[in-house]
Amino acid sequence: MKTIVITLFVALLAGCTAGVVNQSKKLIGHKLYQDSTVDLTSNIRIQQGENFSVQMYPNGCMTSMQPKFLMSPEVESINVLGGQTHYKTKLLNMPFPPKDIQFAEFKLPTERFIALSAYKSYHTGTELRGCSVDAIYKFASNKNYELLDQAGGIQCSLEVQEILPNGERIELKPLKYLRNVNEWAGCDAQLKDL
Repeated sequence: MKTIVITLFVALLAGCTAGVVNQSKKLIGHKLYQDSTVDLTSNIRIQQGENFSVQMYPNGCMTSMQPKFLMSPEVESINVLGGQTHYKTKLLNMPFPPKDIQFAEFKLPTERFIALSAYKSYHTGTELRGCSVDAIYKFASNKNYELLDQAGGIQCSLEVQEILPNGERIELKPLKYLRNVNEWAGCDAQLKDL
């Protein structure tokens, strides 16, 4: 009987924690991305995890005044003892899914500028490190893409890749990196020459 009560308590605590995490994201202004409903779309697979984050700017530039969306479904559960986060399933049945990686799949509008800001942190054993990419892309209609950590382990490599019909991946080069662009210059400066 004692085991049942403890198991029930831990399950309730995990469920409550997931609800708190989802609500806190909304309170601090993190809007979760909702699939595009326009006619021309493509699919993108985004890795999920505590140390991996992708934000999408639908206007193609990154400033504090632009709308942005977290490319993540809601949290389903958090393992209170181990700290592992599990996200609600969000799949579009994209081909060639990766193994042993949590991911979600989204529909993106195509043939327009979209800015993505991706960040991953990792621990080397002695220090916390990270990698990031802030860039403008233009996605083609009816294609499949993914943004996963390509290196894994104690390094990281973030790039958008197109998934070809045979399962091979090729990098989708950004139209422009935004690492050193002054946000106060505004969207015009970021989208200049594109």
